[in-house]
Amino acid sequence: MQVLAFLSKHRGVGTSTLACHVAVQAQLTGHGPVTLTGLRHDPILSNWAGLRQGRHPLYEETNLADLGSVLEKQTRAGVRLSVVDCAFEDEDTLFGMAGAADLVVLPTHAETSALEQASGGAALAEQQRRPFIFVINAAEADADAIGDAAMYLAQHGTVSPVIMPCNDDLGTSIRMGQTIVELNRSSPASSEVARLWDYLLSRLDRVPRQATHSFRASLPNLPVAAEPERQAFLPVRVLHGALAAGARSVGRLPLPIESGKSLWRDVTTTPGARALTRTLKAQRPSVIGPRAEVTGNLESTGDIHFHAHYEGEIRARTLRVCREASIRGLIIADAVTVEGAVRGRIRAAKVILARGASVSGEVLYEKLVVRKGAILDGHCRRVEPVPALAQIKALESA
Repeated sequence: MQVLAFLSKHRGVGTSTLACHVAVQAQLTGHGPVTLTGLRHDPILSNWAGLRQGRHPLYEETNLADLGSVLEKQTRAGVRLSVVDCAFEDEDTLFGMAGAADLVVLPTHAETSALEQASGGAALAEQQRRPFIFVINAAEADADAIGDAAMYLAQHGTVSPVIMPCNDDLGTSIRMGQTIVELNRSSPASSEVARLWDYLLSRLDRVPRQATHSFRASLPNLPVAAEPERQAFLPVRVLHGALAAGARSVGRLPLPIESGKSLWRDVTTTPGARALTRTLKAQRPSVIGPRAEVTGNLESTGDIHFHAHYEGEIRARTLRVCREASIRGLIIADAVTVEGAVRGRIRAAKVILARGASVSGEVLYEKLVVRKGAILDGHCRRVEPVPALAQIKALESA
């Protein structure tokens, strides 16, 4: 039997929904018997299993202490694949589950807080010497944001080339006791689920099977040897060195990624890739953490990822207001992405309000994107073009 574990510590990235759909797709494509195992009580999954009235894959709930015996029982019963859903648990539970898996799947959104949690899950899998795959799920961000997310994740491991789009039908089908692949096999969402399972199966086929699924139940203090290198082909932002300083061109590039190593140091050995690496490293954002105490005005010619609570004025090339952040005051930038809360004024050429964002006040923009689940309350005005940060500074100093 093989164990495919879906792990996440971040709420709302669709871990359980993906686990259900992959388990059903595996069963439907002849890789059963498949069992879906929940590592906590989940009323949604319990209701899903109850509505199915015994149809495969069967659902079983357990806990970390009993997980080993449950997996052994499934093996004796002839189960070929156990898909384990482990979401919202503490690090010791995630660590233990990672050790029992043949392959760890780490779903994440393209938002900063979710990406950071996913990279933390990757560290736990590496400590257990287990292979892992990042899956960008419920993607509703633009191509640039998805490319940035893939680039960030690639610093920590392999990224699935299948990016799951935002589709409410997946969650709706779960509440009906079904999955989208059972309700409508010809839908685009069903096709993406099938592609994801095919990719995960190809990775499972390359993993040596464990004789027994035993694991350490607590985090170790000793360093662990690095994982063998793996490769993935993923969308990336291409920064062409031939352009003038600060200019950028966005494209798609098949890029070999070595798992467990820094992308900035070990992408490949070609001169062009080394130049690309130096450019990317130079443009990494400044991160202001949730515990930072910031007073006065902030100004940067680069990118800022903001996690803290702040009142004042921020000027930057690009600003990402992360999910746990709140800002009250004035924001001036070339591009602003809001995942948290902003009260005041935003002046930017491009403004993106992600799911869960809350903005009240005045927004002056050239391009405005409001995602489903974002709240915008205030006065919005489109001006073309909005002055770039350098021009704004020159006008105000005149």
